[in-house]
Amino acid sequence: MWGTWGRTRRILQFCLLWLARSMAGRDSRRCATLTPEYLLVIVQSMWQAFKVKLLRYIELKSGHSDNGPAWIAYVEQSKTGRTLYFNGRGLMKLKGQRRGDSGGNYIDMETGESFWVSGVKID
Repeated sequence: MWGTWGRTRRILQFCLLWLARSMAGRDSRRCATLTPEYLLVIVQSMWQAFKVKLLRYIELKSGHSDNGPAWIAYVEQSKTGRTLYFNGRGLMKLKGQRRGDSGGNYIDMETGESFWVSGVKID
């Protein structure tokens, strides 16, 4: 994942440098075609292309012991990795004492439901 982010960062740096040089008058032809709005569209599309979807096992723990509904699905991570996005839900990671006796390691930010999220196991 970090290799992908490093490559994205280098591409963004190159684009911003190119834009700065164009605005300085060194290459007026490119300045007309590469506006800040167009650069923003390029950056947003590159960011969408490099978003990593992870395959995870997700189980609802609220109101269930170990027999709640479960899914194997792709999730998207936030930049910090503390939030996962799944089926339109934002799941926030719980650590240490905040986990309590809920049985889950993530909590839905809107409803407060507890979820267990882990990697997919073979067995």
